[in-house]
Amino acid sequence: MNTAYKFRLTVQTPDHKEHCSAFDVDSKTARDSGFEPYDLCSDGKIAYAVGGVTTSGAERIDVEREKLAAEISRQITAHIMESIKSRDLRNGYRQNAE
Repeated sequence: MNTAYKFRLTVQTPDHKEHCSAFDVDSKTARDSGFEPYDLCSDGKIAYAVGGVTTSGAERIDVEREKLAAEISRQITAHIMESIKSRDLRNGYRQNAE
């Protein structure tokens, strides 16, 4: 059973090499961060009756979503940098001889 959101990043360089990386976001973390869709209701009574949220509840969820998205973007940035740096030379030689 899948218990995580899986993010896969593939960078293809101009020389047609691919650098792949992946990371997971645990489903509990995602759920706590409001990753799941919500039902925005115009009234508190309706929200209570159908299990939805009001505007203020949605704003709180969106703050948590933004925190999770920022963490995901930091990880994506780190993977992109790793891929870019993998082509750097040291004293004229490739660092990672294949």
